[in-house]
Amino acid sequence: MFQENLSLGKLGLIIFDLVCINISYILVLVLWMGYLNPETIILIYLHAAPWISLEAFLIFHIFDLYSGWIHRVFRQVVYSLILAAVIINLLALGILFLNQTLVITRVLSISTVAIQIFLFALFRLPIWYYFQRSKLEKRVLVVGKDVQESKSVAKKFSCHAKGKYDIQILIYSEDIMEIERKIKSSEIDIVAISSNLAGKGKLIDLCIKEHKEIFLVPDIMAVLLNSSETRYVDDTLMLALKPPGIKRGQQHIKRCFDIVSSLIFLGVLSPIMILIVISIHLTSPGPALFQQERLGENGKPFKVFKFRSMINNAEWQTGPVLATDKDPRITKFGSFLRITRLDEIPQFINVLRGEMSLVGPRPEREFFVNQFTETIPYYRYRMEVKPGITGLAQVMGKYTTSPEDKLRLDLMYIRNYSLLMDIKILLLTARVIFQREKAIGAEVNYKDAMEKMAG
Repeated sequence: MFQENLSLGKLGLIIFDLVCINISYILVLVLWMGYLNPETIILIYLHAAPWISLEAFLIFHIFDLYSGWIHRVFRQVVYSLILAAVIINLLALGILFLNQTLVITRVLSISTVAIQIFLFALFRLPIWYYFQRSKLEKRVLVVGKDVQESKSVAKKFSCHAKGKYDIQILIYSEDIMEIERKIKSSEIDIVAISSNLAGKGKLIDLCIKEHKEIFLVPDIMAVLLNSSETRYVDDTLMLALKPPGIKRGQQHIKRCFDIVSSLIFLGVLSPIMILIVISIHLTSPGPALFQQERLGENGKPFKVFKFRSMINNAEWQTGPVLATDKDPRITKFGSFLRITRLDEIPQFINVLRGEMSLVGPRPEREFFVNQFTETIPYYRYRMEVKPGITGLAQVMGKYTTSPEDKLRLDLMYIRNYSLLMDIKILLLTARVIFQREKAIGAEVNYKDAMEKMAG
């Protein structure tokens, strides 16, 4: 019953959030501007209220606080609400400043954020708690070609909403009778199908007949077809698929946005950059800044700039090796830089030089590109655009996300690019920047990696 009313609940959340946000500003202004009549303050504020409400709704929507938020762990919900309130307030300050009739001081600003967070917690957290304690549980049947692939898909469900999925694993075989019996069972709500399953056509047909919800991990070609357009050639329906890339007009807009934003970021972050340089020199011998060759747009090599987070000359014994969780090469201060993504700040210089963009697929080294190209179809398509400091794969994935899953996200970004998508990804980057699980290295043993390179 709770899930059936989610649409109505979503509308209720939107109304509640907007009421909380506007009430908080009116309350603070009335309390701190006692020399004005309350009715006068409210009338003045109403000129800015529609714009503040609009930007607040967009921020909450971008942070997925209207869909899927009840599935997250407690700290992720609290963190998203706090960050959303801070960003909403920063944008609201600009709106009120342009209104030129109301002045919000830092004290008023902090007070407003505190009131908003209190009101959000008062209403939203009990809803989250109720849903977490409810017995609503989806029964998922994971079908894969082998045990390893099936367990990988099952793990995704377990991590996404712990305790909310009852997961069963079934290995696909030509004996369709066992699969049919499982799917027809009333105990199954969702059938999750891996991307490499050879007989998924039969499986999908069976799920549709039995009215089962299907979660399908798409292969790369399906991702490319995602944004195709329908065409009618005589009496035949066709899908028109353009080569991956960004249109020329969009490229110019994206470049202007990159330059202006990078100059602003470098100006704001310059004091932090000075502190980082000093801290690196104090905690580890060697240069604070290092360059590493990566492949950019169309596979063109360039030198990417980063603050050094590892010991100096970290790969002189092993050659190119992916960073691992608890990697001994990473310095203590370097670990902090990686978790907070501060080691990426110098790449704004790469953006100004035209080698990178703010948003796009992460640039990779030629050594790994050659490896991935051999094993993952269409991997080089991700280099049809400029690489980015952040990207869809960075905000939706982790360092431990497989190259194939990252490729799906990168191609989804390229196929559906828009300036609004860039802005959304930049805001989401602020949300994930302190989430440690997004920043840890690959889950492989470092000694094994060294032995593999030595062999």
